[in-house]
Amino acid sequence: MNFTRFEELNGIQLGMFTSDVVKRGDVDDGILAYYKQRKANLDSPHLEMLILLFGKLGTPAALNEVASFLEHPVKCVRYQAAQVITNAASLDENAMAKVISILSTPPYPDDVIQIEDALDHGGTETARTLVARFRGANRPQSPRTGP
Repeated sequence: MNFTRFEELNGIQLGMFTSDVVKRGDVDDGILAYYKQRKANLDSPHLEMLILLFGKLGTPAALNEVASFLEHPVKCVRYQAAQVITNAASLDENAMAKVISILSTPPYPDDVIQIEDALDHGGTETARTLVARFRGANRPQSPRTGP
């Protein structure tokens, strides 16, 4: 992927460039290295496109980066992260812990972003255990019906 070109583009051209990268299958761990070097300089549209690319990469490291965006101050970035997380085939315990944290204490209570479906994508035993504990702790209590 041509990261210089990626940074130069905006608007529809950025979206088309990202789409072409996905179509060509030009998604590899270099995207993570690029993000770590340049993250302080990236605007919201570029972050949204990187989140999409991280989702296509699909590695635990990439999905953990995506999960970190669930608390981003910009709603469109949070929304993109939520879409990728809920569509991920498998989440490790780190990404799942972030999902559970967001569900337990939403940083932006007025958000309509839904990530509950991500709970069904635990890819490790630890992730599935976290989900079971979360669901058990949040199960509605049935009313007592006498002695």
